[in-house]
Amino acid sequence: MLEPFYTLTLLFKGRADAGYHGVIWEALPTLEILLNHLEGLMCTVPADKIVLRLYIQQAWEKLKKYYNRTDENYQIYAAATLLNPCLRKQYFYDYWTRGELPGYI
Repeated sequence: MLEPFYTLTLLFKGRADAGYHGVIWEALPTLEILLNHLEGLMCTVPADKIVLRLYIQQAWEKLKKYYNRTDENYQIYAAATLLNPCLRKQYFYDYWTRGELPGYI
């Protein structure tokens, strides 16, 4: 259940210290990976595991709070993601397809 959190924590540990990896462009994809993982868990955890489902919901709400805070400075996050040679505009076409997000593309 916690493997994506552990893997991403190890992946980003100390990368900003070297100054050659930008953590800003990593924020949106990382938050989306974790949010999608928690949404998937909510679908697979049995309904009788009420406490576990509650913890998953609380974790999702906390991550969603931080994800929504990126909207306050969306220009910075979007520009950093757009300028990343590995992601470019395709990232937005792949992940910004629901709700009001397509309008931002």
